[in-house]
Amino acid sequence: MEILSVDLVRPLYPELGIRIAGEEELREAVRDALCGGPWVHTPSEGRFTLVPNFDLTSAVALKQRLDGNIGAGTATELDYWVRYVACTDDANPWALYEDLFEVWASSFRRSGHDRLGLSADAAAIEARYRLASDLERQTAVLGEQRVQPLSDWDAAVLVTHGLLEIPEGSDFFPLVDAVLLTIGMARFQDFWRWLVSLIGPADLGSIQAAVRKRAESKGVPYCPAAALPFRTQRSA
Repeated sequence: MEILSVDLVRPLYPELGIRIAGEEELREAVRDALCGGPWVHTPSEGRFTLVPNFDLTSAVALKQRLDGNIGAGTATELDYWVRYVACTDDANPWALYEDLFEVWASSFRRSGHDRLGLSADAAAIEARYRLASDLERQTAVLGEQRVQPLSDWDAAVLVTHGLLEIPEGSDFFPLVDAVLLTIGMARFQDFWRWLVSLIGPADLGSIQAAVRKRAESKGVPYCPAAALPFRTQRSA
C-alpha cells in the first residue's frame, strides 16, 4: 500500500488500476493505516523517519474508514487491488498469464512464429499487447518526479527503501519499479478482457495449457482462466 501513500505517483494515480475516485482521502487513510493511526514524522539526524505499525487492527480501521468516508465497497476494491494488481509475483494468479504473454510476444516479434498456435490474428494480438505493455511515458513521468523535491512523507518512506544508499549515477530509485509493475498488471488485465472477447475456446485452451506448463515448471498453483479473480463491483 506504500505506493498509494506516496506523492511520487500523483501524476499516475489514474493508471495504477485502483478504481477509487477519492484519491486524497485514500492517500490520507493509507498513511494513517501504515502508521497505526494519524501519521506523524519525527526528525532524526536531520531526516524524517517513519515507523510502520500496520496490523490487523489497522486493517479493520482502514476498511471501516474507507467504506464510511469514500463509499461502500471501497475497502473491497482496495483488497482486490492489493492482492491482484499491486502484487505481481506468483501469489497473484494473473502473474503467470502476464508472464506467458510477455515471453510469447517477445518471441513473436523476433521470429514471427506464434508459439501458442492461435487461430485468431496473432499479429493483431501482439500489437495490442505491445501497446498495453508500453510504459515508456510512465517511466518518463516517474523520471521527472524523482528529481523534484520530496515531500516529508515520501522522504520518510523512500529512506526505508534505500534512498540514502543509492550510489551516484545509479538509475535505481525506490518504488519506481513497483509502480511500473503495478501499472503493467492493471493494463494487462484490460488486455485480457479484450483478448477473451476475441478468441474462441480452442485458443483459450492453448493459452491455459501453456500457463499450466509454466506453473508446473515453477512449482506454483495453476489457475484456469475461468477462475481468474475479477472485481465484484466498481467503486465510484
